[in-house]
Amino acid sequence: MRYAKLINSDRSFQVVSQMTVYKFDEFRFDSMNYQLTHRGKQVALRPKAQKLLNLLIQNRERVIAKSEIMASVWDSNYARDHLLFQLISELRKPPLRADFLRTQPNEGYQWTVPTKVVRRPIRMPLKFVASMASAALCLMAWFTMTATISTTMNGGDITTAKSDRLPAHSAFSKGVVALEREDNELAAEWFEFALTENPESVESSLFLAETLLKQDKTAESSAQLQALLEKPTLDAYNKMTATDLLSRVRQREGRLHDALRYARESGQANVIAQCSVDVVERRIEMLEGELGLPVASSGEQQGADGSGSESNGTRPENYETQCGQLNTDTKKTSYCEPEDTDSYYASTTESRVIGVS
Repeated sequence: MRYAKLINSDRSFQVVSQMTVYKFDEFRFDSMNYQLTHRGKQVALRPKAQKLLNLLIQNRERVIAKSEIMASVWDSNYARDHLLFQLISELRKPPLRADFLRTQPNEGYQWTVPTKVVRRPIRMPLKFVASMASAALCLMAWFTMTATISTTMNGGDITTAKSDRLPAHSAFSKGVVALEREDNELAAEWFEFALTENPESVESSLFLAETLLKQDKTAESSAQLQALLEKPTLDAYNKMTATDLLSRVRQREGRLHDALRYARESGQANVIAQCSVDVVERRIEMLEGELGLPVASSGEQQGADGSGSESNGTRPENYETQCGQLNTDTKKTSYCEPEDTDSYYASTTESRVIGVS
């Protein structure tokens, strides 16, 4: 009886983890690490789609306004509608189902599939938590003492594991990692630091422009790219990259004719990077289709001399395989919000052409 009373006493236990798992249909969603599984197999979702799914499930009893979703997922009330449509579309694709999520016209979205909690916050006895805290303090004291001894023995120099790269390169690599994790604010800070250390770094400039675009800072991204294109020493591949990024900036702004102009300029670069050329050509075709223009053949886009497309003397044996792993399909994007959002969702996989020399 005393043991049972202890188990049920809130004063004797403390929540040490908020690992709530939700179950719906044949899916499970872990709200702590945003992991979605279907019949035991993990379902791949982009980080922002995971955040949106968590928001919808946590608030499944009500309709969530678009402004609230944008503030939660993008930390901004001014994210563009087509970005939200992409995430909604992603959450309706198999193995998920469209009827899991309902669109409430002029209001927002609501999670409708029956969902229940199958695992609640982990609770441990206060005595156990106190013991763990004491152990942690002991470990901290031990490490402090060890560091002190090491300092004394080495004449005050503590050797720590760190990169041998110069700060500009270290900052650039940290920025790339942050960008892949979609921590755009942190990525921008690292790329700006890299440019402070090495103002001539073309790669840092390109990646900073990419990051600013992801933050919907199109004016700043455009200025970064225009300044880069004014450099007389800019090589052909990086010029191709910068104009491709400018095309994406103009597309984000809804200026499709300018986006196509920059994409065509990017496609005229005299480079041997066929994998990159293919990406640009697909982008040109997508924009021409969006504008209702006749799609030019790949030969016309490359130019009469077919610059660089046939040269493969320096390609590694696994070139085609690696190219296939990097490239993704570019799908049509609409910049006009449809009247019936249930039947139409914009979905674009933006192709990147970023060169690191």
